[in-house]
Amino acid sequence: MTQAHPTSGAEPEIDCPVSLEVLGSVYRADEYDLPMILEQIPALKRAQLATYLFDPGV
Repeated sequence: MTQAHPTSGAEPEIDCPVSLEVLGSVYRADEYDLPMILEQIPALKRAQLATYLFDPGV
């Protein structure tokens, strides 16, 4: 079972550090595209995104 943050609204959750468009791109990216997407995000935002996406229950 894959867990994901809901993205059905017009905007991501208030604590999401990136736009809904970027968040969707990250979720849909394959192993080849993901590094290119992530390198376009500033280091601090990448760290915040990693924290946002981290699921301690996994």
